[in-house]
Amino acid sequence: MLLPRTRALLENADQLLADANAFGKSPAGTVTVAALPSMMTILAPALYTRVRAHAPGIKFRIFEGFSDQVERWLADGTVDIGLLSRYRAPKAGQDEALFTAPLVLIRAAKAPPMPETVPFEALRGLPLVLPSHPNGLRVLLEETARKARVALDVRIEADSLGAQRELVRQCGCYSVVATHALDGIGGDRSLVGSRITQPDLLRYAIAATTQQRPLSRASRVVLQAIRGFWPDTAVSSLSELARSLETAKRSDVR
Repeated sequence: MLLPRTRALLENADQLLADANAFGKSPAGTVTVAALPSMMTILAPALYTRVRAHAPGIKFRIFEGFSDQVERWLADGTVDIGLLSRYRAPKAGQDEALFTAPLVLIRAAKAPPMPETVPFEALRGLPLVLPSHPNGLRVLLEETARKARVALDVRIEADSLGAQRELVRQCGCYSVVATHALDGIGGDRSLVGSRITQPDLLRYAIAATTQQRPLSRASRVVLQAIRGFWPDTAVSSLSELARSLETAKRSDVR
């Protein structure tokens, strides 16, 4: 019973001493950041460039994982800062939403064409590849399906975004992802998507911090840098996010 509280007291004391010793100096130390794979590929280089320009003493440790993994890492103190997803609007005073992204139904480019927007009803009968429970996206889709009385045909459960994409690309399956997870940095256009409407479904990108210890000065600098990257409105693609981060990176280099 006492052990977690004792650890917290010792960590608080260590952090207080470190902050006192670093007073008046540039923030330094290692900051551990975890994020979704679809976000980390564009976040890591831009974050490194921005922080290095202002606080070269800060070093990074990077983790990738789905939201439930990121939450576990935050809960046990493995990471300092986590970027994860929610599928309901955060309440005031709780999680901090960085940006929102519409959900799209994705298919192989060679599959039968679909319009740019499709109603949720269009998922009926399609062979779907979805993450397993308790993934938030899976929960949202099943709740929406029950309300709309749409039977979902989940053929494969895959907790890897790469596996989901390959199954869609090669096996004639369909999946649901946020828009910024659809297109790759390399310009891969083998997958296409249609935004889901009736109802509109959104993913909220959330910034969270561990509660196991106070954030160091270095961690607070990194968190502020992350907050400054993202657009204020819903994004339409990974490319749009990449442009936002590239603009921030270039401004820091100058």
